[in-house]
Amino acid sequence: MPITLTSRDRPVSGVRPYGAFTMIEVVVSTLIMGVMLVAALSMLASAARSRQIQATQRLGPALVKQWISEILQARYEDIETTLADGTIGGWTREITVHYVTPEDPSVVTGSDRGIKRITVRATAPNGRGVSLVALRSNISIYDWVPSAERTYVSWVGAKLQLGDSAGGEVGSGVNLLNRIPALDQ
Repeated sequence: MPITLTSRDRPVSGVRPYGAFTMIEVVVSTLIMGVMLVAALSMLASAARSRQIQATQRLGPALVKQWISEILQARYEDIETTLADGTIGGWTREITVHYVTPEDPSVVTGSDRGIKRITVRATAPNGRGVSLVALRSNISIYDWVPSAERTYVSWVGAKLQLGDSAGGEVGSGVNLLNRIPALDQ
C-alpha cells in the first residue's frame, strides 16, 4: 500500500523549524560578541594603565616627603651642602643644600647665616619629576639639648590587625616635631 503525505506532513518551503539558526544569524551574533569582547579588553587595559599612572604619581611625592623629613630631623651641622644622590626603585633623587639669607631665603650666600634651603627632587623612570623645598635654621627643636636627662616621645603610631592573617596588618605613624616628655612609670 502506498504512503500518501498530507499537506500537514510535508515541510513547507522557506519555513525553518523552531530553535534553529541560520548561518547569517550565527555570523552576526559572533561578530557582535567579538566587538563587545574587544571593547571590554581595551577598557580593561586602559584601567590598568590608569592605575599604574596613579601609583607613579603617588610614589614621587611620598618619596620626596620621606627624604625631606629625614633630612630635617638631622642636626643643623650634620646637614651638608652636598648629600649623596641615589636610586630607589627606579626613582633617582637629587638633594641640594644652600646657605641662604634669613631676610630672603631665595638669595644664596657663600657663608652660613643660620639658615639652609634644602631641595629634594625625585625623578621617575619615565623622566617626570617632583620636588620639595624646605628651610632649616640652626635654632630648631632638633638642635636643642635638654638641661636635664629626660626621655621624650618622638614618634606616635598605630597598627591595626584585620582578621587573623599576618597580611591583614595596617600601620601608620608620624615623627613629632614638638617633643613630648614621656610619662615616667
